[in-house]
This record gives sequence, structure tokens and C-alpha cells, in this order.
Amino acid sequence: MANKIVKDREQIVAKSNDLIRKTRYNLTAQQQKIVLYAVSKIKPNDVISQEYEFSISDLCEACGLKIDEGGYYYKSIKEDLRKLTQREWCIMPDGSEKTMSWIGDADILPLRGTVKITFNKNMEPYLFDLKERYTSYRLQNVLIFKNKYAIRLYEILRSYTTQKLLDSFVEREASFKVDELRQLLQVDFYPRWADFQRFIIKPAVEEINSYSEDIHIEYDTYRGDGRKITTICFIITSPHGMDYFNARANSRTRGF
Repeated sequence: MANKIVKDREQIVAKSNDLIRKTRYNLTAQQQKIVLYAVSKIKPNDVISQEYEFSISDLCEACGLKIDEGGYYYKSIKEDLRKLTQREWCIMPDGSEKTMSWIGDADILPLRGTVKITFNKNMEPYLFDLKERYTSYRLQNVLIFKNKYAIRLYEILRSYTTQKLLDSFVEREASFKVDELRQLLQVDFYPRWADFQRFIIKPAVEEINSYSEDIHIEYDTYRGDGRKITTICFIITSPHGMDYFNARANSRTRGF
């Protein structure tokens, strides 16, 4: 069982950069993990009609959940799968608004303790037959997060670098207008920068830096003409070789 869990967590998640950077959606941490676990099952030559069947207990174990005697997590995952098959309004990479769902169909097979799913056909260009402009990373790098914004921010920032650059300790930067980042993270309830930073950005960055095995994040902020913070610039590098990164960081003037 332990080897199976390790193998599951080492699977690769691959998504198009457009899906990661431009699509706006709002999922709980557990719902994101279910989606990412399912995405990690996609093989390079799979087609959108492919059915994926996996053990519910394996899903729980890989995601760090435990099925108790009352079956809480079984019921919880069942409800999350239902929600993931429901169509909701989503802003797509081209800016259009479309009713869509991540999962097309889900079937639970109680006697086998498994769930069988297919992906929504609208996800085909973003998850299947990816040849260029896509991001891939190990599933374990996001399963460790508990904060849903840490998962989302990790994916967004991870799409701006590659494993080759990380292995070479090459820094990459990703800049966003504050309002743009709010929209990407689907956070409209903290209009003030101080609150947005305190309750969303800082906790997400701290969790990424505490647990991620492949990226480390720092960030600068910049003010507009009215002295209001309008832009945030993330610096993305490997968590290994931090002496090099700290030397570079100390030479910059931070704008927190």
C-alpha cells in the first residue's frame, strides 16, 4: 500500500498554460486535489473519451485523507464529485464565459470501492495531446497544501518556469496587476491590498515555501501614481541553493 501511495503521488500533472493562467474558477482545496489526482492519470496518447477508474481509498491516501468508520470522507468525496460534474459559469482563456464542468461523468462502484470518471469534452484542448505551452509537475507538490489559494498560486507561478530552469537555479519573474490576481484567485472579498496580502497572498506563499519541493517564492510590490499598490511581482526559483538566492534578494530593495 505504501508503495502504491508513493507511486500515485509521483505521477505527473500536465495542463496547458492557458488553462492555468487565464481560466478563472473557484474550487475547494479538496476539489482541486480530486481534479489534479484525476488529471495525473492522463497518459500522453489518451483521448477525451477515455474512462479513468481509480480506488477511492487510494485517492484518499494519496491526498492525505483517511476514511473513518463513519465514512465521512467517502461521503465528502462523493459530494465533491457531484459538484465537479455540475456545470457552472467559468471564464475561459479566450475571455468568453461558458458553462462547463471539470468532470463529464462520474460513477461510483461500491462493491469495487472505485470511482470511474470521464473529463468534460470542453477540457480536451487543455489536458489532452499537449505538445507546447504547457506545464507539468509532480502531483505530490500540490497534495501537501491545505490552503486552496496555495494550490492555485503554486500552479500559476509554476507555469512561468520549467524544471530545467529550476535545476539550474535560474530565477523567473511573473508580474500581475493586483486586480488581475484577485480575479485569477477568485477573491473579491478583500478589496484592500493590506487584507488581500494578509489573508490570501502571505499564507499561500508561506505554505508554498514551507512544503513545496520544487519552487521557492518571494515577491515585490509596486505602487502606482496614487501611491496605491497596483502591481505584484513574484520571483520564482528553486528551494535548493538558497544561499545564492538570498545573496541576490539582499541586493534588491523590497517593496512589501
